[in-house]
Amino acid sequence: MNEADISKLCDYLSRREQQIAEVFETHISWVILSGSYAYKIKKPIVTTFLNFKTLASRKSLTEKELRLNKRLAPDVYIAVKPVIKIGRDIVIGASKEGKVIDYVLVMKRLDNAKRMDRRLAENKVSKADIIRIARKLSIFHSEARPVKKGIDINSYVQTFDDLGAMAGEAEKYLGKKYEKLIAESIRENHRFINSYQSELQLRIKNGFVKDVHGDLHTANIFLYKDPVIYDCIEFNDSFRRIDLLSEVAFLCMDMERWERVDLSELFFREYLKCMGWKLSSEELNIFNYYKSLRANIRAKVCLTRMNQISDKEILKREVRSCKKYLELMKKYMSGIK
Repeated sequence: MNEADISKLCDYLSRREQQIAEVFETHISWVILSGSYAYKIKKPIVTTFLNFKTLASRKSLTEKELRLNKRLAPDVYIAVKPVIKIGRDIVIGASKEGKVIDYVLVMKRLDNAKRMDRRLAENKVSKADIIRIARKLSIFHSEARPVKKGIDINSYVQTFDDLGAMAGEAEKYLGKKYEKLIAESIRENHRFINSYQSELQLRIKNGFVKDVHGDLHTANIFLYKDPVIYDCIEFNDSFRRIDLLSEVAFLCMDMERWERVDLSELFFREYLKCMGWKLSSEELNIFNYYKSLRANIRAKVCLTRMNQISDKEILKREVRSCKKYLELMKKYMSGIK
């Protein structure tokens, strides 16, 4: 599908629901909000980490997205349906007429006012919210399937070091201080990996690497009484088959980005209690390393966006976010003993 097709599909949904359909765009998908439902369609693109080029691949991955996300949000993820072109119209659902041009993931529409990052910005996240998330996630992690193959530890080095290739952007938008911070953190990353190779491999052997969510940040959690954790990664298995400490590190780092260290620490304590874990000093160092790695990745996303932003106010916000992620990255690395 293309932009014109999406516009026609919005017209169809607007007529059907008798209210204006809204479309939101990410770098890999279109999401249409109409009535009580959300409709997600993959863009026909290929990148270094995903392949949505063919109709068959989009169908397969959309079905996979439905299946995987039903693990944590069974009531939100409803069905995969064909998108059909009939004459000049584009519609959703089975039909003997027309041609299938794509597939759509149909979901229950969630209340954006309950999205965790928005609630954090409004200082409306309670301790009870955090405890409910920790308990739900601990059950999911306990039941998740261990990954026998494990992970490539060298991929951590490459992922972290990729930030060095963006040193030019860092200097341009953030200044020399942050370019230097990146270089120092990359050196510390190499030292950590060299020292902790055996501990990281042991975690794989002991079953702490599992097929989980992979993208656990505050924008992917909705604070209903039963928290909704949605939008796990389906397009690249290696992003989802990770150390459990890496999964929770992402959420903790994101809460700390919002200046809520108290909530991050509460979540981690409750999670450890539910899992029945008492971490060693080495495991705590690994947890801090994962927080640093997650901050590194988010900083790269910010730097990538900056080259695409023309609005000065939006650019300022992106710069502030990037600086925060880089400062957290350095703080976590420096805290490893």
